[in-house]
Amino acid sequence: MINQVVLSGVLTADSEQRQLSKDTELSVLRVVYDRNYKDSNGNWQSIPSYFTVKVFDRRYLSRCKTLAKKGVCVTLAGELKQERWTDENGKNKSTVVIIANQLEFRQRIKKIDNAIEQKNAASKEDISDLVEAASANAREQLEDSIPVF
Repeated sequence: MINQVVLSGVLTADSEQRQLSKDTELSVLRVVYDRNYKDSNGNWQSIPSYFTVKVFDRRYLSRCKTLAKKGVCVTLAGELKQERWTDENGKNKSTVVIIANQLEFRQRIKKIDNAIEQKNAASKEDISDLVEAASANAREQLEDSIPVF
């Protein structure tokens, strides 16, 4: 069976470091991916998807501590894992997380930041054009910098 995830997104918070045991350390990342599309009226819409990513690989733990800050772009590869537990009321709970085995951090894309600033100053008619241009530029930059795994 295949269980492989490749994701590019933006960190929604600084990484969270946990010491699970004497020899096991963990970094938890919160990543958002926005799916952009045009609706039936031709207006741009965005649907965010949020993911919890856990990093156990020692090669990446120190980078998570120093580079994994809110707003930083990240590209990762890993696998899905369903975590199960029983809450204090005896009810079974579960969630699906990504266990990362490869990571790459990049600073925020300046063109997106500039588009956000322009969006705040622009009229409503101009916003869809700015978002479309920023999305196209961001996709080009990401496609050029995504490593081959």
